Parts: sequence; structure tokens; C-alpha cells
Amino acid sequence: MRLRIAAAVVAVAACVSAAGAAATAPRCPPGDLGTVAFVRGGALELLDLHGCATRTLVAAKVQRFGIQFSHDGRWVAFSGGFVSARGGPVHRVAGAGDWSPAADVLAIGTSKGGLELVGAGGRTRPLLPDGWGVHTDVFSPDGKTLAVSRSLYEGPSSPWRTWHQEIWLIDVATGRRRELFHLGPKQVAPAVLQGFSPDGRWLLFWEDSYNSASLAADGLPFLAVRVTGGRPVTIAPYQLGKSTFLAWCGGSLVYVIDHGGREVTEGDGIAITSPPAWRSKTILPAGGKTSWNSVACPTAAAAAKGGGGLAIAGGPTNGDSPFGQEHRSLWLVSPTPGAKPSRLSQTVAPKGQTDELPMWSRDGRWLLFVRTKPGGLSGRGSLYALDPFGGNLVGPIADVGTTGNSYGSYGWAGQIGWRR
Repeated sequence: MRLRIAAAVVAVAACVSAAGAAATAPRCPPGDLGTVAFVRGGALELLDLHGCATRTLVAAKVQRFGIQFSHDGRWVAFSGGFVSARGGPVHRVAGAGDWSPAADVLAIGTSKGGLELVGAGGRTRPLLPDGWGVHTDVFSPDGKTLAVSRSLYEGPSSPWRTWHQEIWLIDVATGRRRELFHLGPKQVAPAVLQGFSPDGRWLLFWEDSYNSASLAADGLPFLAVRVTGGRPVTIAPYQLGKSTFLAWCGGSLVYVIDHGGREVTEGDGIAITSPPAWRSKTILPAGGKTSWNSVACPTAAAAAKGGGGLAIAGGPTNGDSPFGQEHRSLWLVSPTPGAKPSRLSQTVAPKGQTDELPMWSRDGRWLLFVRTKPGGLSGRGSLYALDPFGGNLVGPIADVGTTGNSYGSYGWAGQIGWRR
């Protein structure tokens, strides 16, 4: 697979070199690239990429995170509820949930530390009682297992025997649960679950040392544990807990090297690792003139057919003070140690703007991204599509509203979902 991706990257570089910076094409890419849901001005909007018509699903009071399609694309969830992709009544829930990858069911943490499964038809099934201490949860790739991290801690003066810092695996069908991992006595570092490996054999998580928001902002220990049990393996001593800073390329995990702490414009690099040894190797070194940011790999099927490569947003290394100096472009590189990146010239944004959140289409032939105009602690974005093989830049397709900017990292991933 890596050889095919490397060949694709070479082909893309050749096309870009020959075509140069192509003029922007009409505002809708050809074919049917699926559907995008996004939050704009407090409303949940749905963009059909086959024709690029936009319609409103929820008119107001939608928060800017938690946007997810159900596994079959029939439903769209947001923090506080979900709605049919066809429109209709809004089903309200306690907070942000996670869709099962195999059924129209949301796992929702209750306000009192419990967990319940909410079906699209409205049926609710308790899975863990209030007071249990649910912290985070993720579904296995087949949807049969739910991993849940537990944290019960009332403060340093409370009896340490009452503290719980654990990870449990729950059989979704039966509710039967098994403890997978727990911290030793007198330790506080609740697990923040990232997800399962594609084959479902490993569970990845961050240890939130001392349950400190300040420490978490600069990166946390990133670990993996076999679902059959055993001691966790450290993938990286510090890694930022951002969904766009990780991507699976086949059976290998690509991640952003945390070089500058919370300030993601100070020379972050790119590394790759694989189970079971989890020995990291550098693809793009940290501390260079380019600071690498969000990463995206094509689907395994697309990569096997020669579509796509590892897409990365990268911009100049600087202190980014005040926020808004990122000026990133999109790059392609083979996910192999020491590979040479190729910048896509069509994504050299105009002065004062930055290209963010690369996302591959299902067939690995198109990239979607958000061209963003920074505004201090926020940014306003427009959705674009790029055919890196033919050189066509399409857009702006849609105004996707505004998002936050924290130390050079934009929040687009939480408020944009793509059903491909």
C-alpha cells in the first residue's frame, strides 16, 4: 500500500508542476462527492455536493462541534441532538454523542456520569448508571464493543480508595463489561479515549495527567493497549489531543509530532508508527522552517487503486502572535520515513488567508478543504475542492461560517462532517 501511495504522490507532483497554479473552476465539483453537514451562524446546514445546493436542517441554537453523520448517512448528530438528513423534527439529547459504525444508535453520556444508547427512533437504553463516572467513550470498528473511560475523583482530600481511573470494554448487545486498564493507587490521570485501531485489536488513549486542562493544552502521554489486556505501550510522550493530528494509513498511524506545545505553528513534525512495537519513525522532522498540522489519508480502497496520498496542512514556522499568521497550504507526501513533500500550488492561499482541514473523497481523487480568513481568536471559512491530479481548484463551494482559533489550531473538524 505504501508503494502505491508513494507512486500516487509522484504522479500528483508531476501534474502540479506541469499545470502550475490553475485558475479557480466553477463552484461545484463534477460527479457525486457526497454530502457535507456544517454549522453556520448557529444553524445546521446540509450541502449536497452533487449540484452544491445548501439547505437548513436546524435553524438555530446548534453548537459549533459534534457534527457527525450516522453510519448510513440517514441522520446527522450535533452536540445536543440529532436530525434526519432529509429534515424534520429535531431529537434532543444531553450532549455530544458518538454514532455506532454499524447501527443508527448514539452513545450519550448523561449529565450525572452515566451512559445510554439512543436509537434514531427515540428509544433509549441505559448502559451504565448515573454516578458510574463516565469520562469518554468510543465504539469498536464493528460496533459490537464500546470502550468507556471512567474517572471518579472528588479531590486530593478524598479517600484514595474511592478514586477510579479505568478503561472498560462493554458488549453493546448484552451490557456485559470487562475492565481493560486501571491506574495504580493514589494516581489521577483519566484516560481520554482516541479510538480503536482499524483491526479492532488495539485501543488508543491519552493520559490526562493530574486532570489538568493546562497540562493537556501542551500535550499528553499517548498510549495504546491491546483489547485482550496487558500493559499499555507509549506511542509518544506528548501528543496534542486533536482529531486532525492523527490519521490511519492502512495499518499504520500517522501523527503530528508535538514540538511547540499548544502553539502549533512552532515547528511540529510528522511521524508514523505501527503495532505491535509502536516504534515511531519520522516522516517530516520537527523544528524545521515548515510547521506541519492536520493530516489525512485516503481510504484503503482508494490507496490500493493509486488514489491519493498523505495530505498535510503546513505553514511557516513562527510564533503566531497574534493568532492568525498560519498561512498554510496543502502538501502531499508518501507516509514513509524521510519522504519529500510536494506542495499543491493551487492551495497557496491569498495573503492573509490559510488553507485548513484537508479531507480526501472516498475514491481518493478529490480533496476538500476550508480556506480560512483569520480574525484573531476565530476565522471565517469557505469550502473548496481540489483535484490534485488534474489541477482543478473548485470553489468557493459554500460559506461554512466561523470557528475558533486556539494557538494556531482551528476548530473546523468539530463543526464539519462529510458523508462520502
